[in-house]
Amino acid sequence: MNSNHIPNKIRYLRRIKGYSQFKLAELSDVSDSLIAKIEQGKVPNLSISMLAKISSGLGITLNDFFSDNITLSQSIITDKLEQLPRNKREDALKVIIQVLELMK
Repeated sequence: MNSNHIPNKIRYLRRIKGYSQFKLAELSDVSDSLIAKIEQGKVPNLSISMLAKISSGLGITLNDFFSDNITLSQSIITDKLEQLPRNKREDALKVIIQVLELMK
């Protein structure tokens, strides 16, 4: 695995969730300075237990973290939809379906 893969994936997932480094740190029960260092690649030997805390803060499992499949994308989309007011969810789903149709 590329040494930048984990920091980049954490940053990517954090941004997809709409979290600041501070918010992710709160949810992961770690310091925001540690999140910043991890994302900058300044923590070369990130422990599995620390990665598990961060994954939990992101609302995913370790298995999801290391997965590049559609399940993670579905989880993120579902999470984002649940954050929308009920009256906006149907419109958002219509847009998602249109985008998926265009991608065929």
